[in-house]
Amino acid sequence: MKIAYIIIAHKLPEQLVRLVRKLNTVDTSFLVHVDRKTDEHTYRMMVDLLQTYDNVHFLKRRVVNWGTFSQVQVTLDGIREALSLKFEFDYAILLTGQDYPLKSNEYIFKFLQESKGKSYIEYFSLPNEIWKSENGGMDRFNYLNLNFLGRPRKIFPRFDLPYQNFLNTFKIFGGSAYWCLAKDCVKFINEYLDQDESYIKFWKYTRIPDEAFFQTVLLNSQFKNRLINDNCRYIVWYSGPHPEILTEQEYERFIGSDKLFARKFDVTVDSNVLDIIDSVIT
Repeated sequence: MKIAYIIIAHKLPEQLVRLVRKLNTVDTSFLVHVDRKTDEHTYRMMVDLLQTYDNVHFLKRRVVNWGTFSQVQVTLDGIREALSLKFEFDYAILLTGQDYPLKSNEYIFKFLQESKGKSYIEYFSLPNEIWKSENGGMDRFNYLNLNFLGRPRKIFPRFDLPYQNFLNTFKIFGGSAYWCLAKDCVKFINEYLDQDESYIKFWKYTRIPDEAFFQTVLLNSQFKNRLINDNCRYIVWYSGPHPEILTEQEYERFIGSDKLFARKFDVTVDSNVLDIIDSVIT
């Protein structure tokens, strides 16, 4: 069992390094993207601290803006880089630099081995009450969204022919942006996108596409019956578009969960919580 970790990072270099060290084995590789908006000093620190790891590969840097297609693009860069390496992975796992494992490497490998090629991704059909404030999530797609000052902004309703053709072809699904996908799923995504440029074009003008792009392509494919509706993440959402920072106060809840990873942590908010996890998960 071999794992390719795609990690999207933009700050906290020591925390990124700690994540890589925690997950590093002879059977792992890491594809790391650092936001181009991240200052050069922080980026160089990440590179310098990880330069001794020959299984860490830094991706071409792009500007990443929340809620825009840039978040999907850097993930696709990671997928393509993973497939181009001689490292023959069995699973690709998408993480952020502020995630951390809740299980040991041995547990994660065994869990995936026993999954027998099943892939893990959260999904639900749209429209859905989960996104009721956005017309069940459909406002993300029914309006042309353009990047304005680093955020997606609704411009006007979409009635164009490519939009209509897309809705006639695909049932749209949403869910968490983070997943654990078997290699055949990853290869399918890469090959499909090479053949159908219109799929990417549709998502470039939607809002928060990383929460539907991968669900939609997989749930409309031959892999739909091999997907487990679980993103394998412990995440706390209270309000707003971003998850809560996990601290020692949340420890008893997340350490006892059956999830493989938790997000998100910030050592500038709570510098002890990762030490506590490490004392239990070795």
